Amino acid sequence: LPLTLTEEGKTSSLVSDWPASLLQETSQQNVTWHFHQQGVSIKDFNSRPALGKFWRVISTNVDLRGEEFVSFAEARDGAPIFASQFHPEKNLFEFEEGPLDGSNGVHSSAGVDMANRLAQHFVERARHFRAFDFLPKECWSATISAWTPTMRFPGLPAHMPVYFFPPYSNTSEVDAATVDAAATVLI
Repeated sequence: LPLTLTEEGKTSSLVSDWPASLLQETSQQNVTWHFHQQGVSIKDFNSRPALGKFWRVISTNVDLRGEEFVSFAEARDGAPIFASQFHPEKNLFEFEEGPLDGSNGVHSSAGVDMANRLAQHFVERARHFRAFDFLPKECWSATISAWTPTMRFPGLPAHMPVYFFPPYSNTSEVDAATVDAAATVLI
């Protein structure tokens, strides 16, 4: 889907250094790779004032039912917290969908440039944010790195790791509907 910036999103530091040509291309081409079936509609977001106090909506998109949803947000007040309904990393590293000739928007020069700029922004913001007082070991134990992924999940590409959290511990405990839902890809 295109990156449809909100008025507030157009002033975000995430896109402030993007050239006009990139802003135009990403607003017209399908440069974001959406793999999720549930999100926060603009209607729901606007009906919950607490969300607007914490989050700044950067972009929206329209789902298959025609409903507008939040596709990208950042925390207010400078905290390096971002929420993305799309996968900005996939433009650079995954090629199982579509042609590789640049006609697939996520792998176009604009799609790759967008992904690189977002990655650089995330890393730069993280470098300057040291508001938490924790040891690296404590940090890693609380991240997904503490869990062992399952590779070769039925219906998904072999390189895509899948993590099982309680109450599930392996693929045999997951029903067919869950496998089908996990294998559904929305672009």
